[in-house]
This record gives sequence, C-alpha cells and structure tokens, in this order.
Amino acid sequence: EVPVLEKFCGDNFFEFIRSGVNRFVFPAVLLALTIGMAYCASQLGPTTQADAFLPTWHPIQRFIDIYTTEFAVSSDTSMKTVSVVFGLDPDAPMDRSAYGRYELDFGPLQFYETTNGDSCDFSDPAAQAAIWDICSEFALLTPTGVNADGDDEFLVRQGSGLGELEVNCWLLEFKPWYEQRYNATFPVTANATAVIREFLTEFSSQGFSVPSKDFDDKVLIEDDIIKSVSFTVNSTLSYYSVVYVDTNNAKVAWDNWLAETLSNHDVECLRSAMHVAEDRDKAWVFLNTQDLLITGAFIGTGSSLAVALVILWLATGNIIVALLATVNMVCVTVCILGFMYVLGWELGTIESVSATVLVGLSVDYVVHLAQAYVEADAVSREARVRSALLEMGSTVFGGAITSLGASAFLFGCWIQYFFKFGGFMFLTIGLSFLFCFFFFMPIMLICGPERSVAIDGKLYDAASFGCCCRCGGIDADRSQEAVASRNQRRRELEMSVLDSKVAPALDDDATGGASTDHDDGESQLSAADDDSGTT
Repeated sequence: EVPVLEKFCGDNFFEFIRSGVNRFVFPAVLLALTIGMAYCASQLGPTTQADAFLPTWHPIQRFIDIYTTEFAVSSDTSMKTVSVVFGLDPDAPMDRSAYGRYELDFGPLQFYETTNGDSCDFSDPAAQAAIWDICSEFALLTPTGVNADGDDEFLVRQGSGLGELEVNCWLLEFKPWYEQRYNATFPVTANATAVIREFLTEFSSQGFSVPSKDFDDKVLIEDDIIKSVSFTVNSTLSYYSVVYVDTNNAKVAWDNWLAETLSNHDVECLRSAMHVAEDRDKAWVFLNTQDLLITGAFIGTGSSLAVALVILWLATGNIIVALLATVNMVCVTVCILGFMYVLGWELGTIESVSATVLVGLSVDYVVHLAQAYVEADAVSREARVRSALLEMGSTVFGGAITSLGASAFLFGCWIQYFFKFGGFMFLTIGLSFLFCFFFFMPIMLICGPERSVAIDGKLYDAASFGCCCRCGGIDADRSQEAVASRNQRRRELEMSVLDSKVAPALDDDATGGASTDHDDGESQLSAADDDSGTT
C-alpha cells in the first residue's frame, strides 16, 4: 500500500496543481513576488550602524550602544588615527618575512619600501618647509575632503578642545626647538640630518607620554639620509566605529584631499604621499575586508549558480530541465536577498558570510525533483510530474520539515550571529520548498520536456544526452502510459468476460457452454497480456 504522504504528493497535490488554471496561477504569483523582491534586493547596502552582539533590548547591548555611540566626543574619547606618509612606495611592500609580528616598531613606516631610490632626502629645506605648512593646516583643524556622498568632510576631529594636540607632527615641535637652540631661521639648511637626529634623540630621552609628542616612529633615517617621514592625526572615526558607511566616507575624503593637495605638489618627493590607518584596529583594512565580503557574496552567488547549472545539466542530462531548475534557484536567491532588506538587515559580516551558502541550500530540493522527473518511465509531462512527486515528493517534504524545525531553534538565541543565521536558514529552506512545489513542478507541467524522439523502438527526451548517445531511453511499450493503457484494456476485457458468463445450471450442457465462453475470455486476456506492439 502506498504511504499516506506519497499518496498525498502523487495524487492529491498533483491533481491540485494540475487542475484548472492552477498550473499557471502559482508560477505567475511567485514570479511577481520575485520581481518585487529583486527591487528590494537592489536596495541592499553596506552597514550604516555597528552589528549588535545581543538583542537591542538586552541590558549589556544597551550599555555597549550608549558607551560607543551616545556619549559626546571629548578630549578623552579615543579615536582612530590616520597617518600621512612621505617617501614610501605603495606598490613595493616591505619584506617582513624575517621578522616576527611584533619585532618591527616603525609605526606607519614599516609596511613599504622607500621610493625613488635615494633621490628623496626629506632633510632638504624645501621638503621641511612644505611638510611644516601641511602640519600647520592640520593643527588648525581646517583640512577637508569630498566624501563618498559628495559633501565636504573634516579630516581631523572637531570640538574636542585639544586643538593642535590632535596632530602628532614632529616638525611642529622641531621648528621652535631649532630656532631657540641654534638661534637660526627654519628650515635647516646645513647638516639638517644631524640636527634632526639630535632633536629626535632629545625628545625620546625626555620620555614624553603625550601622544602628540611621540616621534619615535615618525622619521626613517638610513645612511645619514632621511628617506621617509610621517605625521599622524586623530580622525573623525571613533575608536569603536565599525560602520562601513562612516569609514568609507572618511577614506574617500582622505583620498580626495591627497589627490588635490599633494599629487601635483611643487616638491616632487611629496607627490608619492599616501595615507594609512594602521593603528586602532586598522580602519582601512576593515573597510577593504567589508568590500571583499560584499563583492564576494554576490560573485560567489553568481558563480555558484553557474556551476549549479552545469552540474544539473550533467546530472539530469537534459538542458531544458537544468535551465528550469536554475531559474527556480535564481528566484529563491533573489527572494531571500529581498527579504533581507525587508527585515532591515544590511550586508554586514554575518549577512555576507550567510549569503555565500545560499545557492548550496536552495539547490537541494529542486535537484531531487528534477532528477526524478528525468528518470520517470513516462512519456507525457503530466505523467512524469506525477511520477516525480510520487517518487521524491515525500522525501523533499520530510527534509524541509526537519530542516525548518532545526533552524527554528536558533530563533531562541540571544547572540545575534546565531539568530540571524537561523533566520537565514529558515528563509532559505522555506522558500526553496515553496518554489519547488509551487513553481518548478507547475512549470514542468507547462513546458517540461517529453519523450518525443523515437529511435530504434525507444523514446528519448529532446535536447538530452540520452538522445545523442542512445542511453537512458525507455521502450515505447514499457512506458507508464503504455502499461496504463494495457491495464485499462485488461480491465475492459475482464468486464466483458464476466458479462458473458451465464448463471450456473444444474445440467452438464449448460455448464459446458459456460466453460466454453470462459475459455474464450481467458484466451483474450492472455492475448492482452502478450500484446506489446499495438498499444
């Protein structure tokens, strides 16, 4: 006896989606949903606020939010720092393979090799004066750059009350020190390297703890040549800021300021200047990581769909079935991304990582039904859809129920990573199940391939591997339709035999006559069983 769930999928549900206009209505509704979700998915963007560790109502999370975002900026507020570096080549990273992680202590000067060989010497008076002018502007907190939104944005923190202490530039201290010590006019013209080394040694020995006067890693001297210098400022980014939009605006503003101010500077050695944010959790590294996560999520999704199409084609041997199954997966993918926007999610770390497994989860159910459709011993679309639902419908249904139940338990988690991953899993499984039964199966009823190519007594699908290599076909007289036709003919013959029998009689003549009729009927039934060519 056929189990209840298999009977439901192969009979009741099949008749439901086959009857009337249902086979057209359900795909049309889900396709309209996909179009709407495609618009929502296009609105997805990077994070505009930090990812929460716990629910917003949780006391610990409320404390974190208040501490990191709601206190006014003051002189005690820690900020991310940005360093402007001169004399290093951004295209020539320093070889640090011989050093441990904490062995080098050059600050922003430890990442790249020097540029232009030995042609740049920042003890040159013109270079001294130019860098001092730049540092003076930053000490006034005035430099701005155009951010990603097209607005002018300050490069240095405003309103903390620190003033020039927002800037750590050794030349701001060196100029008055030199003029007082040597009673001369800045910049230094004679023995500049020796004078600068004397200044740095004196300040280092005094052990200044003020961040704006820590010059140990701001000057790189090799072979009595000042090959690289840098200065550091407090940026407008809070130490705890992990918001993509704010960080990107700050970086774009720095990029534009550098291009406008230094790329065509009169002092050639200043033209190769770059800005780095290597301290305080490496703001630019965070930004690049987020860019890679976001682009990787979309590239990974697209490439996964392409690979899934190829694998489905190889597995089913039919390009039409593979394409329709891939369309089903694309709809599922678009709907999930759209629902992420509807739920108020942004493309942060959790969402980007979750999106990479999206296609792998959405292909699970449709591939079972597609393979069952292809392997069905039937000719027509309807018979093959019914066979696929009877064969794999209950398996897919049971798998969806268990997976939905398992992911639902993650909704009870307070840690938001698990909560969001559970929601992502629930959405993916639920939509995959919905589209498999109400989109893919009705579409197969409308335009699924039929075994329409007859070769050497076997029937094959058009546009299939089997049609080319003569494999995977079925005998015309062994198809489900042929068997059903023979069964129907047998039932009709059985009914005719029963109708031809006479009522039992007491005399031998009557009995003999009945036996003759019975024998004639049995011979017709035998002929029906043996008949395989005319059906």
